[in-house]
Formats: sequence, structure tokens, C-alpha cells
Amino acid sequence: MGGDEFVTLLRGDDGERAAGLAAALERGFAGWPPPAEIAAHSRGVSIGHVRRRPGEHSRQLPRRGAETMRAAKRRRKSDR
Repeated sequence: MGGDEFVTLLRGDDGERAAGLAAALERGFAGWPPPAEIAAHSRGVSIGHVRRRPGEHSRQLPRRGAETMRAAKRRRKSDR
């Protein structure tokens, strides 16, 4: 994880809830203007989410999460 990347773990096995939360966070941040001192450096918020696969080790989740975050970032950039 980089300095501006964060991880949140949700309990349970509800991929729809995770996707809904990710979408709500993206909408919330989209409507929130960054403070003036960071506005010139802000590029927006990209959120990725993954669901643990059967038999998958928890160490694999951050890598897959980062991949989905980068995909979200590419989609956001292409929508501009």
C-alpha cells in the first residue's frame, strides 16, 4: 500500500454490500471538494474491492484489491 492507499475489511460474505459501499464512497467523495491546499494535487478517489475466494490466503487480497483499484482509476480517467 502506498501513502495514499487504505484498506478496509468487511465482515461477512456479502459481495453486493462491498460493491454498494464502494459505489457510495465514490459518490460521496465525488461531491466533496478537496481543501484548497490539496486541490491542485487531488486526482479524485478510486476504490477497488475484492471478495476472498475459497482457499485463498489473506495475503493475496491486498494485491487483488490494488488491481481493482487501478482498474477503477483507469475507468474514472477515461470518463473525463
